[in-house]
Amino acid sequence: MGQVSVSVHGRVYQVACGDGEEERVRGLAGYVDRRANELASELGNVTDALLFLMTGLLIVDELAESKSRIEQLERDIASFKAEQELAARRAEEGEHNIAELLESTAARIQTLVKRIDEPIG
Repeated sequence: MGQVSVSVHGRVYQVACGDGEEERVRGLAGYVDRRANELASELGNVTDALLFLMTGLLIVDELAESKSRIEQLERDIASFKAEQELAARRAEEGEHNIAELLESTAARIQTLVKRIDEPIG
C-alpha cells in the first residue's frame, strides 16, 4: 500500500493510498487545498475543522450538481435516440409507401400500355 504526503491549507498530512495512486491522491488533495484556501479567504478566521467541513460540503455540492447534469444529459441522449428511432421508422414507412405508389403507378401504366396496344375494333 502506498503513502503520500499532501498539504491542505498549510498543514501536511500523510495519506494512505493504493499502489500507483499517489499522483491521483496528490491531485485530489491539491484541489481540496485550492478550495479550502478560497473558502478561508472568504470566511476569514475559522477553525480548521469548520474550514474542512465547509470545503467538504462545497465539493459535495459540486459533485451533486455534476451528477445532476450527467443524469440530464443521459435523459437527453435517451430522448434523442428515441427521436432518431422514430424518424428512422417514419423514413422506412415513407420508403415503403413510395414503393407501393411506384408499384401501383407501374401497374396502371402497364394497363394503359396494353390498352394502347389492343387493336381497335
